[in-house]
Amino acid sequence: MSFQVYYSSISEILKKRMLARGFIAAIPGALLLFYMGLFAEIESLMRWGATSFIASIALISYGLIPYKRITRLEMNPYKLVCLKDSFELYLNGKLLRKIPKAEIVKLDSVEKFLFYGIKITLNNDIITLPFFKPRIISDL
Repeated sequence: MSFQVYYSSISEILKKRMLARGFIAAIPGALLLFYMGLFAEIESLMRWGATSFIASIALISYGLIPYKRITRLEMNPYKLVCLKDSFELYLNGKLLRKIPKAEIVKLDSVEKFLFYGIKITLNNDIITLPFFKPRIISDL
């Protein structure tokens, strides 16, 4: 049985931008935590301490979770297996989608700012496979 395997890849520019965006989004949470820890009085900490702590942790998490997802995807990338009659998309060893080649109308590359991938147009649907380099299309 003959098949080809392709893996998704995260570009360094995307990782740097996601990290920078995450730090910018996390700054308000860090400033709130810093301010409440240094300058707040005991009475205000008793009333607002737990709330401000939870809010600051939530803001920091909101900023850094997308970067964490990208690095996790870099460690465990999508796997596209091209079989004789179908494409199979895997993540962490689990089959996400099987696409019969008979249903494929068109293959295109998608490149929008930081997002890139492969767009597969089917008879009645459009599927985007994220983070696959556009040069893979010539091999398919």
